[in-house]
Amino acid sequence: MIYFLSKHGHQYTWRWCLENAYADTSIRKELFRCITLISYEKLFKMPKLSYGAYVFADLERLSVEETERAYIIWQTLANDESRFRLFNNPLSSMRRYELLRYLYEENVNQFNVQRLTEPLKLNKFPIFIRSEDDHEASITPLLFNTKQYNDAVQTILKNGKSRDNKIVIEYIDTRDESGFFHRFSAIVAGFQVIAIIPAHSRDWIVKELPYDSRDTNANLSRYKNHIPELIRIFRAANINYGRADYVVLDNKIQIFEINTNPRIGPVEYLAKVAQILDFHSEPGHVEIIQKYSPPWKERKSKSYWAGRLLHHILRTIDKLEYEGSILDTLKSIKK
Repeated sequence: MIYFLSKHGHQYTWRWCLENAYADTSIRKELFRCITLISYEKLFKMPKLSYGAYVFADLERLSVEETERAYIIWQTLANDESRFRLFNNPLSSMRRYELLRYLYEENVNQFNVQRLTEPLKLNKFPIFIRSEDDHEASITPLLFNTKQYNDAVQTILKNGKSRDNKIVIEYIDTRDESGFFHRFSAIVAGFQVIAIIPAHSRDWIVKELPYDSRDTNANLSRYKNHIPELIRIFRAANINYGRADYVVLDNKIQIFEINTNPRIGPVEYLAKVAQILDFHSEPGHVEIIQKYSPPWKERKSKSYWAGRLLHHILRTIDKLEYEGSILDTLKSIKK
């Protein structure tokens, strides 16, 4: 059994595969038998946890307090390795800033990074600003001089946004002869690599990832020269579940981030990931000695709960194949 942990508002990375009414029903049913999604908000209230594999995802979105709470649970589970398999230590897994600084200092990346709260010390323009705890590529355009940088900082402040979770990154130009940027991505699960078809764009921000579940073996062959370095970087970052987004410059990998809560492609991709992560253990549970009192109160709309109720009814009566048509009907009635 696999227990996938993330912030409540970011369970969509796996949920959209599991609850995609138009995906392969037989694969979805198999995944439902081995996957349970648990939000950290709920996790911190649970007095006991069942044996199985626990993926501590979404680490970059955890506050300091939440990270320490998650580690209390990690440590409890880690005390019994025969019944639990754990991914991504909440305390020692590198976050984005630490990872990028490490890769620059180790001469892996050719671009440097600093925090926005520090005096600007980067050596080369252009630069850009992004948040450390989300996955938007940039919150500014490319900034080509100090004045543009100072103006961008003032805009951030005028918009009421904090500087504390922002980082400044040097831009590297990786366009090919035809003017295209090529973004590579690879999911690493248990230090096994699942490749994704590279994405291409004339824009320096390459957004969409063209997952293709029919071609995973062929895709992997394209990445064979990247695999040892990717695994080495994941091990150094102490992350054994996540997606690396990177480019290749002068035949060297340049890592932009490791996303510990990546959106998985078609349901066939999630099945591949689940095969690697899954852990079979005897039935049972361990009690969690909680040293905190969680303050969250979850609020959801009526439409959300209606959709959840429909899904669970169809799943209970083994009629998931009708979910898509029922949703279409309900949407047409609502309109």
